[in-house]
Amino acid sequence: MSRGLSTAAKNYTGPFLWAAKLTLLDSTVHTFSTDELTFLGTAYKAYLGRVGDLKQMRSLQADGGELSLLNVDLFIGGLLEAKAFEGAACLLKQLLLGIDEEIEIFRGRLVEQQEGEEEVSFQLVSELDPASVKLPVREYAQLCTWRYNGGPAPGGSPECGSVSALVGCPKDFASCTARAATHRFNGFPTMTPALARITGAVPGAAPIGG
Repeated sequence: MSRGLSTAAKNYTGPFLWAAKLTLLDSTVHTFSTDELTFLGTAYKAYLGRVGDLKQMRSLQADGGELSLLNVDLFIGGLLEAKAFEGAACLLKQLLLGIDEEIEIFRGRLVEQQEGEEEVSFQLVSELDPASVKLPVREYAQLCTWRYNGGPAPGGSPECGSVSALVGCPKDFASCTARAATHRFNGFPTMTPALARITGAVPGAAPIGG
């Protein structure tokens, strides 16, 4: 939940609407709510279905949940056909109608799209907070990052640990299998489109490090 709320927002018990600002991967922005309205200068279309199962950390900040969009006409259907929502950024808010204020509830991305007859649902995955989360020292990639340790002149990364006599290594999972060293493989054999887009990783890209 947003920090620095006004006293009126903290004590508010009146009517509110859920609203979502979605920024697609092509930078197109869509604003949806459960009702069609203009609030604080932003026009919202009534395509937001439901918001549920928002999980909270100990700091009471939302860390995940679910969201659905109403798939009742060609507008949402066209975006679904173009796979526009996979990995889209989501800013979830509550619009406090009685005092003309809004509260940011969640900031993250849409993943795990599930289509039904009248709606499409997504899981909400929280964005990393650089102030409280330690990032891994390497990026997501399909290829192993260790320097090959086998061949006629071993001397690569100790993390590789290969004892194969094969010369060189393409660093993919199949090559690691041929060298009986799959337990040393530190890449990601399966990169879903959503994960690849969110992390910026491109399957088959050159390994990171060396």
